[in-house]
Amino acid sequence: MFNLLIGIAVATWLAGIASSLLAIRFGRGPGPRRFWGAIALSVGALLLGRLGLTRLAVSASKTVNGETVWSFNSRWFYIALIALASFALIRTLWARRSRAQSSVA
Repeated sequence: MFNLLIGIAVATWLAGIASSLLAIRFGRGPGPRRFWGAIALSVGALLLGRLGLTRLAVSASKTVNGETVWSFNSRWFYIALIALASFALIRTLWARRSRAQSSVA
């Protein structure tokens, strides 16, 4: 059961990272379809990060003779995912704003 939970957490995190990176790539190109695709991907990655923080957080450790041998907390991975997805969303919106201002001038 623990391995399944780890697998789900890793798959969710990787899907969020891939969505964020694709959103950054789509946000660089012109056109409304790419813009809305980048928005959808970055918002989806934000939702995956929130899901990971609230529902899929995995914390485990091994203790031997009262000393912690190893410890794992997936919370930090999802915080990094939320930061990357936020960056993708902000960058997409900024690029759209920059293109709109340059076409007016």
